[in-house]
Amino acid sequence: MEWDEAMMFRDNPLKHMHDSDGMKAKTSNLNEDLGRIEHIFSDKTGTLTENQMNFRKCSIRGSLFDEMAHPQSLANVLQNPGSSHPEKVRGVQDFMHVMALCHSVVPEMKDNELIYQSQSPDETSLVDTARINNYTFIRRTSTEIVVQEFEKEVSYELLATLEFTSARRRMSVIVRMPDGRIMMLMKGADMVIYERLLDGDTNCKLTTQDHLKEYSRDGLRTLVFAKRELTQNEYDDWKHIFHEAITSIENREERVEAACEIIEQDLELIGCSAIEDKLQDQVPETIHYLLEAGIQVWVLTGDRQETAINIGYSSRLLTPDMELIIINAENSDICGAQMKASLEKYCNQTYNPDTGEIQLIPTNVEEFETTPLGFVIDGHSLSFALHDHTEAFLALGKAARSVICCRVTPLQKALVVRVVKQGEQRISCAIGDGANDVSMIQEAHVGVGIFGKEGNQAARASDYAVYQFKHLKPLLCVHGRYSYQRVTGIIQYSFYKNISFTLVMLYFSFFNGFTGQTLYDSWIITLYNIVFTSLPPVVYGVFEKDLVEPVLYN
Repeated sequence: MEWDEAMMFRDNPLKHMHDSDGMKAKTSNLNEDLGRIEHIFSDKTGTLTENQMNFRKCSIRGSLFDEMAHPQSLANVLQNPGSSHPEKVRGVQDFMHVMALCHSVVPEMKDNELIYQSQSPDETSLVDTARINNYTFIRRTSTEIVVQEFEKEVSYELLATLEFTSARRRMSVIVRMPDGRIMMLMKGADMVIYERLLDGDTNCKLTTQDHLKEYSRDGLRTLVFAKRELTQNEYDDWKHIFHEAITSIENREERVEAACEIIEQDLELIGCSAIEDKLQDQVPETIHYLLEAGIQVWVLTGDRQETAINIGYSSRLLTPDMELIIINAENSDICGAQMKASLEKYCNQTYNPDTGEIQLIPTNVEEFETTPLGFVIDGHSLSFALHDHTEAFLALGKAARSVICCRVTPLQKALVVRVVKQGEQRISCAIGDGANDVSMIQEAHVGVGIFGKEGNQAARASDYAVYQFKHLKPLLCVHGRYSYQRVTGIIQYSFYKNISFTLVMLYFSFFNGFTGQTLYDSWIITLYNIVFTSLPPVVYGVFEKDLVEPVLYN
């Protein structure tokens, strides 16, 4: 398995971090289960995509900028402030400040060249874009961030950093600007930022929301930028609360989160960014092959719904002839009602949200069976589905050919795997590349990790580690099939070997009066077991192939 050329990655850019180009099998107890998998749960970023982020576009105070078509378009606005509206210039400057200051990137000098290192490729892309537009992040200390702005080094006093987590889905920094103002700069998911914005400025909010939808339909990853100017008294009062929270011994995480919630309010919207993350090589072909093999594929992602659906179509997870079931609900009752309507319309089933009972409607069965379905649900609705409408969720998931869960947290990923695994009672596989996928990988029957750019946490926590999503095809459908066939053959062989040996002894018992006299000498019995339990199973386990690999691939 580890020597298979089909799972080698010769052009791996992270080759220096690994001791070979092949996959890693960390267990031999699950090989036959690879051939029995019926559900695959996959992350998107870094698993289906390359995790190679390229800044494409942005929207600032309602104005569109295309950095791919017109590089340094942001810098041109700042270099020629008289040719643009003052509000537009101020918005671009705020946007540049967020990109250059609000991050956890570490700068390094290598061969007299400034290189940025970060756990998140998104942050690296944003900081690189700021550098292209003459806002170059130089260095950071515990109290200072230095940025070179148009050949001039500017120092910003770093007052506080509110780190990004999968639960918060945002990051903030509080800095003292060169003119003495205290500014909080924030970036994060649109749904998290929008609920913390100040009232008013409706036009900018709606325009930015339209741009977000447009970017998502193009399959781009989006982030929303915002800011808040603080008075010295506001900062001093909050600093005391924050210091007590981070130094507390009990309930530290909860107290820090509460302190962050206090200050991360009343924000002013700056704009949004759009970053491209291309699909990996042969992802559409691999997903189509797995679906044709009868394996149901679930994609669990934290991206926007529009982005997830677009990636679903481009990866052939969704097809134009599919009927899409989309569940977006604000509360549990609406979620139950939408699931009931979907089951009745597409699945020929009726659902009672109060009792959780599902019954088949005995009409038009042929019509429902011939319609391929795709199931899409967002993270907010998923929380209601998993806790209050589990049976309906499983019924929709079972009826659909492929499922997309968007805006989900790492905990929700693990819960989805657990619910489907327990409800369907079928072998499941989870594949991911980052630390946020570890819980999902460990929850599934078989865990597959990808050696990714975000580290090797997923690969270390998995049962099998590969380099790209396309390697799942030979892993499951070639080696998994061969292992399953060989194990079943060896089991039948073991029964045959022992029965053929003991039946002769049983037949001889009729002639010796069941006295216990043996027909064989002891050395014959020993030799028989040694010969027939050593070489034949080894030869069969290594060379037995019911179908050759080209046939399986096609």
